[in-house]
Amino acid sequence: RRFAPTLRQGDVEGGHGSPVEIQQAVETGGLDAAFGAFFAKVSGLRREAIVPSYLAAVYASDRREGRTAKAATTGHAGDTGSGDMPWQALNDQALICLTPESPVQSLTEEALFRHKLNIARRTTVQHLETAIAMAEKGFGIAIIPSFAQSACLRYAVHCRPLVPAVSFDFYAITRAGAVPSPTLTAFVSTFEQVVAGLPRPSAGE
Repeated sequence: RRFAPTLRQGDVEGGHGSPVEIQQAVETGGLDAAFGAFFAKVSGLRREAIVPSYLAAVYASDRREGRTAKAATTGHAGDTGSGDMPWQALNDQALICLTPESPVQSLTEEALFRHKLNIARRTTVQHLETAIAMAEKGFGIAIIPSFAQSACLRYAVHCRPLVPAVSFDFYAITRAGAVPSPTLTAFVSTFEQVVAGLPRPSAGE
């Protein structure tokens, strides 16, 4: 939204799909660039870390439900949706998960295993925005990368950093040797400014 006023019609065309599909679109020239948690180096692609990120929990707020999600209130009366959330708060809760090939979901599964958490029910979705929308409706708790927090503003949800923090980088990938366009360079700069204003966890892992 912040970037839109600087664009001319036709400057930017978005794409969507699974992480693998998006990466392949960049490789074949279908997309000039892609942004996300691209952890693996791929021949023919340039990978640049843009901003640090971490995992955060998203759950329905009392703005819509008339109460807060169970996970946030377990042992904590009067949940305000602010501050860090311990991983243990997810024990015996329903989760809204991304697909297994998602790098973010892989990090989530590793953390759930490391903290020995039991998940009551899993619902798998393709897109982050779908996960946030389902969390708003009370279907469970979504685990999202912090770089997607701005999407939560459109929904009646709380978004809280999970601690101990699971940290990783948010990347831009482009074809190796391609010269970034002025529009792409400006977009990356705007994105960095937006993410810099997001809350960060108080503890590291």
